[in-house]
Amino acid sequence: MHERSTRHRAKRVGRRAWVAALTLSAVLGSAAPARAEHPVIAGTGIAFDLIIVRPLSLGVLVFGFVCFLPAALFSGPSVADPWDMFVVEPFEATFIRPLGEFEEEY
Repeated sequence: MHERSTRHRAKRVGRRAWVAALTLSAVLGSAAPARAEHPVIAGTGIAFDLIIVRPLSLGVLVFGFVCFLPAALFSGPSVADPWDMFVVEPFEATFIRPLGEFEEEY
């Protein structure tokens, strides 16, 4: 009988621990982080952008221009949509977007 009450108490404590953990994760997971930027992190983002993202964006621009040519043939009289998608957007992401900015607003 004593063993059964100990198991029952352990289950109850286990349930309480799960409820507490789930509540804590819900509260902490829904909290909005502060927008204060740390200078080291901001510098790392710029370096990451310059060393990795910009060369990849340049490759996407070249590949997009190559893909634009056949897409323009099949797009009918309007070549503006394929031009924007394959050439203009990668060009802006490569050369116009400020370093370290990964938002769409540039």
